[in-house]
Amino acid sequence: QQQTMKDTKQNSMTSCSLRWCAKVSDDAWKPTPDQYELLLSQQSEEERQRIGKFLKIDDSKRSLMGRLMLQNSAAMILDKRPSEIVFGRTKGKKPYIQEKEAAKRGLNANVSHHGPWVVLGMEEKGLVGVDVSATNPPRPLKADAFFSMMSNSLTKNEWDAVRGAGTTDEKQFYAFFVFWALKEAYTKAIGIGLALPFRRLECFVPKSILCGGVRADHPERCAEDTSIKVCLDGRTKLDWKFEVYALDAGHVMAVAVGPHDMAVDS
Repeated sequence: QQQTMKDTKQNSMTSCSLRWCAKVSDDAWKPTPDQYELLLSQQSEEERQRIGKFLKIDDSKRSLMGRLMLQNSAAMILDKRPSEIVFGRTKGKKPYIQEKEAAKRGLNANVSHHGPWVVLGMEEKGLVGVDVSATNPPRPLKADAFFSMMSNSLTKNEWDAVRGAGTTDEKQFYAFFVFWALKEAYTKAIGIGLALPFRRLECFVPKSILCGGVRADHPERCAEDTSIKVCLDGRTKLDWKFEVYALDAGHVMAVAVGPHDMAVDS
């Protein structure tokens, strides 16, 4: 597991930002059946039913881990026990904390999982959205074929940046999925997910991030850049902050943080 906790200053008040990623592959997290059932029993009936709907146990494990991360993070910040944290979901299915203190402090959280990774972002005094993505397509395809299928996902400038990230399919895929994860994170932060056409968003990402990836000698090291800019319908989101983390050689995590009044579905 990797966890980053940082305090920032907003409006002359101390606020909390949390980024947490956990690996839940079979070699990283092996709960016994009894342990798994114990953790599951601590969830609400609605949540147990939701987790139980997954056909594959690996998907259930990822979903349960996401809920445990939400509970423990909120408990730590609100100085409560995890069992005391109660969650609801917006119309867009984004979880929120049903606590007066959480609402008073503007606490917002989001979880994403893909492959072996479950990631969480939590913010005070702001919206947060997170996304974790593999840096290769779900099935073997050449870059030209995959990009043709996804042509409506990026703008012309973004496609130029993808092509300029390198001459190999691997490097271009990496750049593409950085853009994809950033757009996912933004739409999840405001609460509408894929309902917003991705071509309405345009990301400007330093080439060092698009071409970087993870160095072979430090596969767990995170890469972060706060100079990433995102535009919606041509207007720069000046009051938003964006981050990209390289979790391993095949997965990236993106984070979007913005003002509460931008929530579309609360």
